[in-house]
Amino acid sequence: MNVVSAPGGTSTSSSAIGQAVTVSSTDAAVALQSTQQTSGAVAAQNYTQVSGSGGAYFTTSTSATGASGYASTCCAGVAGSATQTASGAVTAEDTALLGGATQSLSVSASAVGVTQGWSVTNGSITTTTTQANQGAVNARETSSADQVSGSATYGALAAGNDLETSGTNSALSLTVSQSQTGPAVAANLGVTQGYGVDISSSATATANNINATADSNGSTLASTQVNTAPVTAGGLVQVGSWSGSASTVSYGVANSALLSNSGSYTSGTNDQSNSGAVTVSATFSGETGGVASASATGLGNAVSAYACPVCSGQIQATSVQSNSGGVSAATYLSLGAVGTASGQASAVGNTATFQVRSTK
Repeated sequence: MNVVSAPGGTSTSSSAIGQAVTVSSTDAAVALQSTQQTSGAVAAQNYTQVSGSGGAYFTTSTSATGASGYASTCCAGVAGSATQTASGAVTAEDTALLGGATQSLSVSASAVGVTQGWSVTNGSITTTTTQANQGAVNARETSSADQVSGSATYGALAAGNDLETSGTNSALSLTVSQSQTGPAVAANLGVTQGYGVDISSSATATANNINATADSNGSTLASTQVNTAPVTAGGLVQVGSWSGSASTVSYGVANSALLSNSGSYTSGTNDQSNSGAVTVSATFSGETGGVASASATGLGNAVSAYACPVCSGQIQATSVQSNSGGVSAATYLSLGAVGTASGQASAVGNTATFQVRSTK
């Protein structure tokens, strides 16, 4: 889209999905046996240019997914298996250009190789998920804005394999296998803004991701994650002047597994192996402003498990982590007259956290 001005506001989006499976039910059990296989490229592109005023809001989003699956129910159980394989490239490119002013701005690009979701309320989840992605996954956000009088948010996210599980008053029993062997998983962000108030940007790249949450009962996770792909997360933000806070955050991890349970019992057996390089950078430059910060975090393998502290919570965990890929993180700040400035860079090969604590 290319227009002179949009006084009523600007909103555009673009999405592409190779395959999608969705099953939902109420007061009935769900038994799913799903196999998804994609070999072709999946690409989404969005170009938005407003030469003058963008109106009250300026929002753009672009998302691309190779294969997506989701199963949910209430007051019953979810059981079964999901197998997802992909070999084609998945690419999301979002370009947002604003020559004038807007009150608020939000732009993002998201690329995911394969993703599976399990969700239940007042029931249980007993599932096996197998994900193997052999394609490249790339998300790129390129944005330029003259003036934003309110908040401005920029984002780029890339994930090779992703599992999202949620249980409300439900027990979880999950078996997961993830393998990312494609040539790259990369999230890159390039931002230029003339004037602003509060500005936030994030670039996140993850080869294999498991995110399982529950608020009660017992939760168990047995998972294997293998990555050989290079993982890159890079954010570059340039701002003329701003009056509030401005930040850029870059995060890259090869294998990530989180089991968060507000119930009494959490059990996790996790095997993570990474041989791909993880490269993370966050760059911020500004002339005059209030608070400025840049943060870059790179991880080879990360696993976390939590249980409830006020209900006799227990954690039983076994974790094996192997990292032979290089991990690097770098932060760059170039500033004029600002109130405060901070920069942080962290590179860790393996990290494991097991705690009995409140997750609310």
